[in-house]
Amino acid sequence: MNPLTGEKKWEIPLTDLPSSSGMLATGGGLLFTGKLTGEFVALDEDTGKTLWQFQTGSSINSTAITYTHKGRQYVTIASGLGGTLATRYAAGKMPTGGSVWTFALMPQ
Repeated sequence: MNPLTGEKKWEIPLTDLPSSSGMLATGGGLLFTGKLTGEFVALDEDTGKTLWQFQTGSSINSTAITYTHKGRQYVTIASGLGGTLATRYAAGKMPTGGSVWTFALMPQ
């Protein structure tokens, strides 16, 4: 959605269950989000197309962060069942887990 005009650019269903995961936008046109079912997902900003996903083994309940180290960009996400929504909707369906995942973005 364009925040200035309110115009919907594209729409894609990302959740089978409610989620507390936010959306991280990068300057390179990638959007990152996660699902209660444990997938960490990269989307194309222009089309909403899923470009990549990774199963973390437990729920994604937070927003990813991005940072640069020695000229390389990284994105990090925490995974682990917790919080009100995750406990209500995914308890017993997902392992409780508890891990932090960091991925290097491909250089352009």
